[in-house]
Amino acid sequence: MKYFKIILIFFLFLLNKTSFANENIVEILKKENNIIFIRHAIAPGNGDPQNFDISNCSTQRNLSKEGELQALKIGKFFKENDINFTKVISSEWCRCKDTAKIAFGNYETKNFLNSFYDERFSENKDKQILDFQKFIKNCIIESELPITMGKCLKAWGLKYPPGSYSGMHCHQPGKQLTCVMFLDNEVVSEQYPLAGSLVTLQPFEHDINHVRVKPTPGGVVIMDGRVFHGTYPTISDRRVFVCDFSYEVN
Repeated sequence: MKYFKIILIFFLFLLNKTSFANENIVEILKKENNIIFIRHAIAPGNGDPQNFDISNCSTQRNLSKEGELQALKIGKFFKENDINFTKVISSEWCRCKDTAKIAFGNYETKNFLNSFYDERFSENKDKQILDFQKFIKNCIIESELPITMGKCLKAWGLKYPPGSYSGMHCHQPGKQLTCVMFLDNEVVSEQYPLAGSLVTLQPFEHDINHVRVKPTPGGVVIMDGRVFHGTYPTISDRRVFVCDFSYEVN
């Protein structure tokens, strides 16, 4: 069986400094057949100037010196921990391309990673989502993983008010995957550093592994429908989007 490990760099998530605090992060990143999502490095501000040009970096919000240093540290983290990968793919925004170049050197761009929140690009949303789905399916096909992706079985949104949580549970057991997307940052405190975090219980041969994921906007957790999971109580309003979809073992 072939394997892949692809790094996608775009606007949303996934590898921030809080993730590095997880003692299992290196082990997780070293696993085969991973797609690793990384948010671009520090670029002060929010959004882009009103009349920015995606082909002209001088019109966009770009990496600061601190962001360039952060990108170097990301690349150093991968190199020092011997985390290999097949390719690096970036959106077409300059702060994403610069993060990819500084951290990893070689990269390619795909417009399905571009943001479609700006009104000028919103009409591309459906096509970008479809292109991204095709990309994921092709990764599975090329890696010769013994599964075939099916259809969305159900999807729903959840809003957690302060003090609320989700008890440990699993979704319908069987041939389905559960995807959880975080839509908000969780406010944490010294007293409650794991507030709002998702926790999964993963049984191994002689132990049960606890994996905790801190909410980051756009972060996605994909797990087998049989995996028990829940959340720590939140101390701020927090929203998630959940989708279950089927798969078949080849």
